[in-house]
Amino acid sequence: MKILSEELILTTAERLIEQHGMENVTLSSVAAELGMTHAALYKYYKNKNDLWGALSIKWLDNVLVETFAFDGSKYTDKKVLLHDWLWTFVNAKRGSYQQDAKMFALYTAYVDGDPALLDRHLNALATKLTALMGWDQEASQNIILAFTWFAAPAFAPAWLRVDFAARFESLWTFTVNGIDVNK
Repeated sequence: MKILSEELILTTAERLIEQHGMENVTLSSVAAELGMTHAALYKYYKNKNDLWGALSIKWLDNVLVETFAFDGSKYTDKKVLLHDWLWTFVNAKRGSYQQDAKMFALYTAYVDGDPALLDRHLNALATKLTALMGWDQEASQNIILAFTWFAAPAFAPAWLRVDFAARFESLWTFTVNGIDVNK
């Protein structure tokens, strides 16, 4: 008998999505795979949206593990630090789109479609950037917003049609000339 946990539920749901696509996975199919009743899942998640939202955030946090673990201590130049962190962040998003289309679709539907989950995601990024740069939260949020084209799922199809690195460097040059990274 499996010991039920949120982690096991999320892992099972992710595996089913990978195998069948999110449109073909229900709470009942997740419960059946776990050997439990559909109603038993309500102890952990109030509905399918709640489960998919939790799975999306778990997946997104895993995709961005390098972004959140980014070590700025080796940097003496804050512009280089900011550049490298942003590049790590946007490359993780692009890589996830290229490597895991089914989970990227889930993330797109459930994080971008839920203001509370999107705020959690953006605030986590801004908090990390604030810690790295010594800025206030608003300044960090602004720089993340400036690079939205490279991170928002709505733009993902375009990431593969352009020279992603060149476009990033172009926006970087335009943006960095207008900010004082030491504030």
